[in-house]
Amino acid sequence: MTISAPETLSPAAKQQLLLKTFPARARKVNYSGVRGKYFWNAVSGLFVMAVAAFFIWFWLPDIVRDARLAWFDSVVVESEADVSGSCKISKMVFISCDAKISYRPDPARPDVLTVEQHTSFFGFSHSSHVDVLRSTTHPERITTSIAIDHLGNRIVSFLLLVGLCALCEYAVYSEAWNAFRHGRLQGREVVLRPVLVRVYQCDEDRNVKFVAEIDGVERHGANVLRYGDAPMFLPCSQNVALALLASGTRYMILLDEEMTVADFTDSEKALLKTLLS
Repeated sequence: MTISAPETLSPAAKQQLLLKTFPARARKVNYSGVRGKYFWNAVSGLFVMAVAAFFIWFWLPDIVRDARLAWFDSVVVESEADVSGSCKISKMVFISCDAKISYRPDPARPDVLTVEQHTSFFGFSHSSHVDVLRSTTHPERITTSIAIDHLGNRIVSFLLLVGLCALCEYAVYSEAWNAFRHGRLQGREVVLRPVLVRVYQCDEDRNVKFVAEIDGVERHGANVLRYGDAPMFLPCSQNVALALLASGTRYMILLDEEMTVADFTDSEKALLKTLLS
C-alpha cells in the first residue's frame, strides 16, 4: 500500500501521520547529536564552585565575627585604639572597606595587637566616620562601626552572591548531565519517535537549535551536526525539519538528509521520504 502526504497537509497533520505510520521499533543510534559538551560544562561548574568557595572563605568569617559582637555581646566605642583604612565604591553599587586596627587585646597589659579587617556589601553610600567597637565581655573582640552598621546588608549581599553561584552551579551541572545522558544514546538500540521541529538557529560551527511541540508541550533541543550533514527539511519549508525523539526521554536527534544518524532499512527510508513529500 502506498501512503502519501499531500502538500496541503499542515505540519501538525504530517506529524500525526508520521506517528501513526512510522514503524515503532528499537534501532541503533549511530550519532546522538552531541559531542563532549558535558566535559566543558563540568569544567565551568568547577570554576563556579571555586568562586563560591572564595566568597565563603573571604566573607563568612568576618560576618560571623561581627554578628557575634552585634547579637551576643554588648559593645562600646574604644577610644584608645588607632584605626586607618579606606572605602571604595565599584560600579556604583559595590562598597569595599579595608581597616587596620591597632589596640590592646587586654586593657590591663601594654601589648598592642594590629589586625586587618575587610568589609564588603552592596550599597550606594557609607559613613565617612568610623569608630572602633570593642566587646565589653570579651575585650579581645574588636571591629568597626561601619561593619556593624551594615551587618544586615553584608549578610544579604553574601547570601545573594552565594545563592547566585549555587543557581549557576545547578544550571551548569544540569546541562552537563543532560548532555552526558544524551550522548550515551550513541551506539545503543532505542525506540525512536519521529517529530517535526522548527529550526531557529544554526551557526558556522554546525550548532543547531530547534523546538518541537510534543504531546502539547513545547520542548527545545540542540544538536551539533557532523561535517557534511544537513537537517532533513520538509519540502517547500525553510525551517521545519524531522527529528527523532528517544522513547522515554526528552532527547531529540536531528535526522540528516541521508538518514544515517540511526539504522534505517531501505523501506523505512523510502517511507519517510514519501511521508514528507
